[in-house]
Amino acid sequence: MNMNSSSGFCVDLAWVKDAPKQGRSQRKLEQLLDAAEQLLAERRFDELTVRDLTAAAGCAVGTFYTRFESKDDLLRALYARYAGSSRLTLAVWSDPERWEGVALPELVGGLVGFLVADYRARRGLRRAFDEAMGRDPQLRELMEALTLDTVEGLGRLLDARAAEHRAGEGAPAAAFVHRLVFGALDHDLRFDGFPGGHDLSEAQMTTELTRAVLGWLGA
Repeated sequence: MNMNSSSGFCVDLAWVKDAPKQGRSQRKLEQLLDAAEQLLAERRFDELTVRDLTAAAGCAVGTFYTRFESKDDLLRALYARYAGSSRLTLAVWSDPERWEGVALPELVGGLVGFLVADYRARRGLRRAFDEAMGRDPQLRELMEALTLDTVEGLGRLLDARAAEHRAGEGAPAAAFVHRLVFGALDHDLRFDGFPGGHDLSEAQMTTELTRAVLGWLGA
């Protein structure tokens, strides 16, 4: 197993990415999506222009408009790519057999640490999704679908570990754990930490969220 250095939990977790599709058109699309994600690490989505995106991607403005009618279409494509990778990753980590021999506290700590690290590493991308959700019903629908899939995967794990916790049936318990973890991470994202300077480091956030989840599970 690999050591997650930020959390201190020994788990083997990494993003699973879909195999790259072939073809010049697909490569141009990926270049635009990669450029958008890189720029979002530096500035907010509303501050990006099509010219910024195409310059960073090394393509013409016309290339953008052959694929997208607007920046919102680009953001949905970014989310679709993110959701596809998330589902591939989910299929791996939600398999109970993968974690045979791993204690529940270590498993929870590893998963939480993985999520905290990703929120910190891709803050700009996640902020763009969060800010657009309220104004874009299509994006909200995509996000809700991924949330349900994530809860279902977590529920499988909790059901398989029913003897190690007291939270009851997997799906309802998983829905609350999702609220607990992602609610805290989304709050941290929206405020760039916490108002008043009460920020937590990545390791602190992982430790405290892990403690909260395990406490609620009664594990």
